[in-house]
Amino acid sequence: MEFAIEERLGVPGLFTNRQEELAYFTSWVGKIEKKAAISTAILSHRKVGKTALLQRIYNRLFADHEGKVIPFLFEIEELNRSLDEFSRIYYMSFISQLLSFKKRQWLGTTNSLEKLSKISAELHLDYVSEDLQEWQRHAEIGGTVLWTFTREAPHRLAEISGDRFVVMIDEFQYINKYIYHPWPPVPEHHMGVMAGSYLGTSESKIAPMLITGSAVGMLIQLIYRQLPRRFVFYHLQKFKAQDFLELGYKLSNLYDVPVTDECLFLAHRLLGGHPAHLRELFDSRYEKKDLTMIQGLYDTYLFEVGHPTGGRIRAGWEEYIDLAFREINERNAKKIVLFLAKHNEREWSRKEIQEHCGLQEMSDQELEHKLQALVAADLISKGRTDFVYQGLGDPAFEKVFRIKYEQEIEQIDFETLRQDLIRELEEENRQLKAELAAQKSEANQLRGVLNQKKGEIGELWIKSVINHYSLRQRYFAPGELGNNVEKIRFPRFRKIEAYTFEDRKINFDILCRPHEKQELHLAVEVKNREAKKVSIEDVKKFAENLQALQEHLGEAPLQGLFYSFNGFQPEAIEKLGELKIFWWDFETLERLS
Repeated sequence: MEFAIEERLGVPGLFTNRQEELAYFTSWVGKIEKKAAISTAILSHRKVGKTALLQRIYNRLFADHEGKVIPFLFEIEELNRSLDEFSRIYYMSFISQLLSFKKRQWLGTTNSLEKLSKISAELHLDYVSEDLQEWQRHAEIGGTVLWTFTREAPHRLAEISGDRFVVMIDEFQYINKYIYHPWPPVPEHHMGVMAGSYLGTSESKIAPMLITGSAVGMLIQLIYRQLPRRFVFYHLQKFKAQDFLELGYKLSNLYDVPVTDECLFLAHRLLGGHPAHLRELFDSRYEKKDLTMIQGLYDTYLFEVGHPTGGRIRAGWEEYIDLAFREINERNAKKIVLFLAKHNEREWSRKEIQEHCGLQEMSDQELEHKLQALVAADLISKGRTDFVYQGLGDPAFEKVFRIKYEQEIEQIDFETLRQDLIRELEEENRQLKAELAAQKSEANQLRGVLNQKKGEIGELWIKSVINHYSLRQRYFAPGELGNNVEKIRFPRFRKIEAYTFEDRKINFDILCRPHEKQELHLAVEVKNREAKKVSIEDVKKFAENLQALQEHLGEAPLQGLFYSFNGFQPEAIEKLGELKIFWWDFETLERLS
């Protein structure tokens, strides 16, 4: 797949599963063509994968050359801006992405007005050229007149051209927080109702919106108050155990950090299935990091949630907590959050919270206001009714908050707290083992799926490397393909996918097919064995399959590439050289990545 924008995950193969989510939004995008899609808000707490999902949806739409829906992706930054400056950045980004889609070439998002005008003229998009000129006239007026013209651009150009757009805005809740008119950014100039300007825009059926928010409570409140009944909510879940294990082994390969199934199962419980926190464990700066032993996992986990300067899980949550308490009166708020974090096993009524936290002096109205503010700040969760509340439900957040505040609030010394945490971790491990023992057949089935996934990881990685070199027309230096003595450049491949040669019932793990039949075809064999090296017999079998495929392709050139996770026997490498078949081992593939 062509990647228009660089995804923040880094290696594309790290995008794990989310098949259910991608299927849902593929169907949702299909409704845009029928003018039937309803604007949607994706909700989840921070770093669960909202941005990664938006970026993957964007790249899939951009790569679909037969698709009719043009993606526009914009992130609301936590940065004060004037309304005119925000309008300029928003509009230029939109036009840049529109022209990128039309040109089928990524142009970036920070192009000048002059450059955009030139490109739209080259593409004979008169309606875009005219819109750019009209925007300039509105820019001379500025203010809300300019913003209205800017905000309506996707719907307006969809009407004119017959195209369809999806307007994707990441961290939408911040739009009310950082925009000022007029400048400078003083309280009386704050545009606190910017989200409300989308009241009509969000109802567009030819340019619907797909927004996200990591401050879930804040975004929900904003929609209820300023955009009522304009959005449907889609709750993005954290990873299930199977997906967590798959991601764990991808990260193990990426960071060259060994890990075991047992440690990954336990990490899933300790992190609540949080994918970003798992990456922080693998990339931890803890000197004695060992994810193959339970004690090593405990120590790394405690470092990440507890170390005041080196723990990145702690640093991430501290930033979140400190920001929330800057806007909430801290008096008694920490007591409430700590109590609900430590007792997250059930929901608690307002009266129970009042009694357990010693807040009898607070009126019901004052306590309710405090609880609602904590919900909006995503430090606690609302229960099934409006009168009950619960902890956030994130184990890592609970540990960070306890380490940060329990000593202050409950006068518990740090060593006692640390021992309490270790006992809780050990209890989590005992519970996990009991559950696995009780569900042995299910666990075995899960491991079977995991083994299959391990094999797929190698194929995903190889596809990514080949696609990268093919799209960018980069050369492989001598030796980078095992036995190539001269530098080689692959053609731009049209398809990189598994292939079955029906006539001979032969399967190829990967077949890279070029745009023109007379160009080079590349067939790849993938062996992910952890113990056994590839033998000369394996090479001969692959060579026979290549010969059969060559007969099928006729005069079209064909090249073989053999990948082995665990390397090759010496005679196998000799045979590969004799047959002029390229080869990769794990170390080579990692270096090329």
